[in-house]
Amino acid sequence: MNSSEQKEFESVTPAQAEVLETVSIIRHNLELQSLNLEENSAAKEGYEEAIILLTENKNSYDQISSSIKNHVSQAIAVLAINYLNGECSRETFLALIPNE
Repeated sequence: MNSSEQKEFESVTPAQAEVLETVSIIRHNLELQSLNLEENSAAKEGYEEAIILLTENKNSYDQISSSIKNHVSQAIAVLAINYLNGECSRETFLALIPNE
């Protein structure tokens, strides 16, 4: 792998301001009608957990609530941790929010 390819894989930890903006985006999306539908309950639960992880700056998988049993909810929580650790972009992390 050459140096330009290596640069593509470098992680960039989000600044606190970006994390707060991301929390704001999630909170806004949690108010959308589509997230209150039964078929989107797992996404809603996952993003509610993500808010806790982001606001408390929890950056380890073992800090995800053990009460989350649904795989979609767990995946969103894992993405929140990955986002905080700079291992995925905000766009990737927020991609599972159902469209209105």
